[in-house]
Parts: sequence; structure tokens; C-alpha cells
Amino acid sequence: MKRFMMSDIHGFYEAFETALNKVDFSGENQLFLLGDYIDYGPDSRKVLEKIKALQEIYGSQKVITLMGNHEKALLDWLEEYADINRHICGVEQYRDAEWLLSDADGDYGTLRSFLSARHFREFTEKEARLSGDSQNAEAVRLLLEDAGELLAWMRHLPYYYETERQILVHAGIAEWGGEDWLCVTSEALMVGKTTVSRGNFYKDVIAGHISTAKISGDRTYDGIWSDGSSHYYLDGTTWRSGKIPVLEYDAETGRYRER
Repeated sequence: MKRFMMSDIHGFYEAFETALNKVDFSGENQLFLLGDYIDYGPDSRKVLEKIKALQEIYGSQKVITLMGNHEKALLDWLEEYADINRHICGVEQYRDAEWLLSDADGDYGTLRSFLSARHFREFTEKEARLSGDSQNAEAVRLLLEDAGELLAWMRHLPYYYETERQILVHAGIAEWGGEDWLCVTSEALMVGKTTVSRGNFYKDVIAGHISTAKISGDRTYDGIWSDGSSHYYLDGTTWRSGKIPVLEYDAETGRYRER
């Protein structure tokens, strides 16, 4: 049995398709996707639809899809600004949303990928007449209308997955907890940990989130980085490299390799 792992697709559908060509779905093999499927690239919705379709074809225990910080931020934004459509007064309380059109999606690339052409045109025609809060609320209204089912599916993504050998997570865990790591690791840390862990741990920790170019100290590096011990990082900076590294684990040999 083999496990294939990748992370940080960030809306680059063609790179995702190329990476999927390296995955063998036969037998008991599994595919693990470690989060950050959206933002930066032009095809966020298309990437999510592909992942959802793969789960429908092979099952959610064969295609395991985890939450990333970009999905979490988008879902939090949706929840906060959806309330503005129900309660127009008191909008100041929503200014702490982490994912805002003016910040995370300033060029509207992610929004455009989710909306129908008609709704995106409707939004751009209205935006100049709307305040920042109203722009976000209108975008949320249209998103829920056009992609409500897809977004509902995304809301149920798990934050980690544990096997007999690995702990798979988007960003990392509180390793100081040892075998009790789950008791001391918050969901916020699982999707947002920015310190790179190194050295021995009782299981292998597989994560994305931090680019391997940054971890390696080589700005041109776009492959998988390992500390040679218990840690593997998969974020190959797809927005720059145009590729998504794939880590393969062979349960029979106990060995890893980059595909």
C-alpha cells in the first residue's frame, strides 16, 4: 500500500492535474491533500471541485482532504459577513475578519473563480457604490448563491489525519506534547504554525504551509524538504515554481520518495 501526499495547490489547476498523474489510485493506496487549495492561482473553485469529485469517486478514506489556513480564513469570512446580510446594523464588529476582498483577494481572482460570469459582472458593477463592509457582504451573498454546496463541503474538512506511522496536518502540531500532542494542539496551530520543527518525533509529521524554499534557505528550491529524521514539508511554492511536489510513502518498504 502506498500513500501519496501533496499540499498548497493554491488555485493552480493545471499543476494539480500534473501532480495527480503521479498518483496511483489502485488497491488500498491513498491520496492525502494537506490544505490551501485556494487563492493566488486562477482556478480555486475548479481545484476544489476536482478534489470533491475525487472523494466522490474513491471515497473519503482513500482521498483524505485536510483544512488549510486559506480555507479556514475564507470560511470564517463567509460566516461573519453572511450575518451582515441578516443584520445590516452594527457592521463594525466584522472588521476583524481575516479574509477580506481588499486583502486576500484584492484582484478578485478567487471570487471570480467561484462566481458565475453573470454574478461576477453584477458584483463589479455594484462595488464602486458600496462601502468595504458592504462589498464583502455582497460578495458573500453571491458566493453562497453560486457555490453554497461546495462551501458547505469545505466546512467539514478535518484538521489532521493520523496513521500508524504519520501525522498529517497543514502547518504543524505541538510536538512538545509528545504522544499527547492532540490534547495540547489547537486547530489554529494545525493550520497556522510557522515554526519549523526538526529532529526525532515518535511519528513522522508531514506538513505544508511553509515554503520549502524558505526552510532550505535556497530561494530556487521547489521540492520536498526533509530533516532526515521525522519531518517532511511539502509546500513547493507553486505560485512561483508552477509545480506541486508529491511525496510517496511505501508501507511495505517503509520508505519515502519524491515523485
